[in-house]
Amino acid sequence: SLIDISFSSNILPNLLHILLTQQNNISFLGCMTQMYLFVSLTASENFLLTAMAYDRYVAICDPLHYIARMSRKHCAGLITAAFTVGFVDPVGHVVLISKLSYCASHLINHFFCDVTPLLKLSCSSTFSVELFIYIEGTLLPFNSFLLTLTSYIFIISAILKIQSSEGRQKAFSTCASHLACVITLYGTIFCLYMRPTTSYSLKRDKYFSLLYIVLGPVLAEDHEATSQICAHAAQEVDTALVSLINLFNANCNPSANGGSGSPQTFPPPCRDDKQLVRPPERIRDLQIML
Repeated sequence: SLIDISFSSNILPNLLHILLTQQNNISFLGCMTQMYLFVSLTASENFLLTAMAYDRYVAICDPLHYIARMSRKHCAGLITAAFTVGFVDPVGHVVLISKLSYCASHLINHFFCDVTPLLKLSCSSTFSVELFIYIEGTLLPFNSFLLTLTSYIFIISAILKIQSSEGRQKAFSTCASHLACVITLYGTIFCLYMRPTTSYSLKRDKYFSLLYIVLGPVLAEDHEATSQICAHAAQEVDTALVSLINLFNANCNPSANGGSGSPQTFPPPCRDDKQLVRPPERIRDLQIML
């Protein structure tokens, strides 16, 4: 939610000001700041989606350990790492692009300051900037994409092992919004930035950027709601299992009949076998959903 709000606050106010006043001027420092914030937020969301993919992996492949493996401490560490790397990564882009010469024209063919239109606008060589983008894109976003892809390979493998079609459908539904976010983000990154400047189409790139800026927050909100539901369901599973273990101990503990002089066997027969053989329906439904 913080990234979605920051995206809107970084681009939309200046865009609305241009549309209402027809004053489309922006300072060079303001342009570099806007580009830095946009790339930083994009990189941070990139790494957050990888952390969310791991969250989906634990929720579906190891649901009983979800609360322990995705504790507040672990989540805080993942979020801190994602934002730290995300805001440090674009510094090289900004430094290299700010050193380019813009002698031919100062008119940006875009509705905000992005890397692609600035490279197209420059009248000096952009080879060093493009090389840096390819190297950095291979080391960070592409490896992050591979980790996300690996998580989904295990997730799909686990889902296909579910016997009932209803269980598979519920498991897929918990990943649908996140998978849509991943496809939208990485599709936009690869189409906009991981290609040479000779193949740039600024008109087409505008639509790609607009699609990501508008559609991304909607999908992210849906995924956040799904994550909260899944975490609550996993907590209910743990609570139900603890109750079931306590019930077993109460019925089958040899000391439960303490004080009586009758001989006892170990383990003694349970008072109600049906409760142990057939757990409550609520527990079975939650296991299928996770």
